Amino acid sequence: MATRAYVTMRDHTRELSTVSWHVQDITALNFLAITQNLDEMRVTIEALTTGTVAAVGFTRTFADNGITIDAPLGKFSQRETKWLVTMRDQKRFLDLLNTISNPGFGKIFSLEIPTADLELLGDDTEILNLGANASAIASIETNVKSPSNAEAPAGVGDVNYVKVIKIQHVARNL
Repeated sequence: MATRAYVTMRDHTRELSTVSWHVQDITALNFLAITQNLDEMRVTIEALTTGTVAAVGFTRTFADNGITIDAPLGKFSQRETKWLVTMRDQKRFLDLLNTISNPGFGKIFSLEIPTADLELLGDDTEILNLGANASAIASIETNVKSPSNAEAPAGVGDVNYVKVIKIQHVARNL
């Protein structure tokens, strides 16, 4: 079973909301790489939101200097205000020899990031400009795996596991 990493955000009223995604199973050999990717995703999520980071982890929470119990100052920092990140699985094969086809190749999936920073939106739109947020897009595409390719090893010359199609503001709590 694949490991899921997560970042939990705190909104202005101290409510919590969590965004999680699949990562490769953690071993002694890849622990540092996985935790580095997780930290990069935490920074990316912080850049896209107005909330404060309450927890970061995978299967257990670990200490991090960026985690706080303090609520964000902005009253519009609410867990229900989210970025809906829509992605496509673009990993064709699940093995290094390209013999095991990925049944999820080309399929669409998503994740939600709580406490979206709506100041990042342009006028009269609910869609985040991907070009203007290229570093966040690159971080997501580098670090997130789809549910069907979470176990796939990285191969030489591989494209990213996923392709971000759209990031849209949504207001809900699922």
